[in-house]
Amino acid sequence: MAELLANSDDNGYKHNQVAVVAIPLPAQGHINPLFNLSHLIASYEIPVHFVGFVSHNRQAKLRAHGLDQTNSPVNIISFHDPPFTSLPSPREPNKTSKFPIHLQCISEVCHLLRHPTSQLLRALSAKYRRIIVIHDSLMASVIQDIKSIQNAESYTFHTSSAFTIFFTIWESIINKPFNLTSDIPKHVPTGNGCYSPEFNKFIANQYKLLNLSSGRLYNTCRPLEDKYMDLNTKLPANEKLKLFAVGPINPMMKASYKARSKNKHECLEQICKTHFSLNKF
Repeated sequence: MAELLANSDDNGYKHNQVAVVAIPLPAQGHINPLFNLSHLIASYEIPVHFVGFVSHNRQAKLRAHGLDQTNSPVNIISFHDPPFTSLPSPREPNKTSKFPIHLQCISEVCHLLRHPTSQLLRALSAKYRRIIVIHDSLMASVIQDIKSIQNAESYTFHTSSAFTIFFTIWESIINKPFNLTSDIPKHVPTGNGCYSPEFNKFIANQYKLLNLSSGRLYNTCRPLEDKYMDLNTKLPANEKLKLFAVGPINPMMKASYKARSKNKHECLEQICKTHFSLNKF
């Protein structure tokens, strides 16, 4: 990712001409990775606008641990909170399903971000030569108006591993486009039963709109998932798209911080003593 940003001037995207809009799914496991990526992009003096509900943007700020405090994300990222007075109240949980009720509610309110996001993109498109939208794979419906903005393009951000994304798509393809080599697992458990029927429908509707994207960003790195990045590239849906492994994007502790941390938990001490190759993840 750093290499891509460092070469942005060579690609014609100068810092004062490009702005990035980040749109995460309003759930911590999705907010945090995209927030860390946004902080990385902003550190290259590229304007970043982070779109979300008030409570979730506040959550992102409060949980911004391990980032460079000299360049606080609160100061270098512009947060946009749509002016909603209130969100729909959660329904009574379905006692027959273990699916988290708050995630079900999220799928029912995400559409509320579409209009304010469209307004933001149009305002930015008049100010910058190019607008890059990075949206969660489950927020495609929010940016569907981008097709009417000539100087804007979107990229889908996958928070899951390249392995997970590949097999999720692979199991949905009836007529397999190619054969898997012998080093690829043959019996990977499916995602059946992981989500409620309503959330499965929400996922399907979002994936129908991913064709609006110019490319896909994966929260992984080539040294770990090179073969699965290549497999994702071979999928028919990705034939004309640019795929990037942008990880790892989790903030790393500086050596000076490690030296000051005298009172580490014993499990962290053990991890630090473990050989590097054993704790890549």
